[in-house]
Amino acid sequence: MILATCVLAAAAAGGGAFERAAKATDTAVAIIAPKGSRLADDIGRELALSGFTVLMVARVTAARDMMDRARLLLSAELPLAVVVRADERQVLVVSRSPTSGIQAGFDLRLDSDDGLTRRRACLTVVEYLRVLGQGPGPVGEHALSGPRDAEAREARGTPSVHATASALVALPLGAPSIDEQSPRVPSRTMGIATAFDLSSTQSQPSGHLHFMWYFPLGTRLSFQARALWPILGVGFQSGSADVRMWTFGAALGLQYAFREPPARWRPLMGLVLGNSMQLTETSSALPTESRSAVTPIITVGLLGGLRYALNRRAQLLWELEVARGWLVASANRAAYETASANAFSIHASFGILFEY
Repeated sequence: MILATCVLAAAAAGGGAFERAAKATDTAVAIIAPKGSRLADDIGRELALSGFTVLMVARVTAARDMMDRARLLLSAELPLAVVVRADERQVLVVSRSPTSGIQAGFDLRLDSDDGLTRRRACLTVVEYLRVLGQGPGPVGEHALSGPRDAEAREARGTPSVHATASALVALPLGAPSIDEQSPRVPSRTMGIATAFDLSSTQSQPSGHLHFMWYFPLGTRLSFQARALWPILGVGFQSGSADVRMWTFGAALGLQYAFREPPARWRPLMGLVLGNSMQLTETSSALPTESRSAVTPIITVGLLGGLRYALNRRAQLLWELEVARGWLVASANRAAYETASANAFSIHASFGILFEY
């Protein structure tokens, strides 16, 4: 196992160490992955057991840095590199051809992180690299040719890797990072947020808990459902009576993200349609003025926000929503109940989401 600093120093010095490694064996492979990646450790172990010379490059987290590091290593006469994405849901094999330059020849996606899936991924990478190294040249010409050469490979008796390898795509220097090249459909998401609410008819704020669920309709569009539970009501005086209001609600809507996963920062906007129940409690010294009432309200809101991915499962969420309410039934309503139901409101929320 060679430390990342040693690998980079050798590459920066002109690739002499890698030239000697490549001459000593045609199966030298660099594994580029974030520090502590279990999948990278498993792949390295399987490659070492299969006779490959493994050069481990850890402490790399940004996807663009990982791809730039792979190009640096391959330009230093190392024939193969394996890139493991930070969330361990994608493995990319990058190879070097004397005629075609640096190419991404294998793209493996993992839909689960259970042990059996990881084991199969490790064996798939090992078998692909084994086939990749069987042809002439440092990495095998048959693995670096396009689909039009399939018949020629069969005529030479070269093993086929159609079951595991994707179509080869040229990967010149300065190409987009692995994150930008590999959008994925997000998983279902649920979470909780606290909201700070201001109404155009009230002089003091209220607060709610938002329970949220998101169901992906694509890489950027999702269907959302939410429920509101009051944690801070509004209180004021109307004549000689004390009035307290709490709002319960539920809403459905659509949300659009301007960046696809696995981008870490994802600006978003959305439209929601909801139904709220405004509970009003009026207390007065006169029994005839004391009452409780439930006011049904229809609301429409437009929101904008930002998600920040902490890891592949957890995200932070900031949202700002502007909403308008309409009173459903106006009979037997006090003036302050009607005004509160038909008001404009602003909701600022902060919370955390989890993919499942």
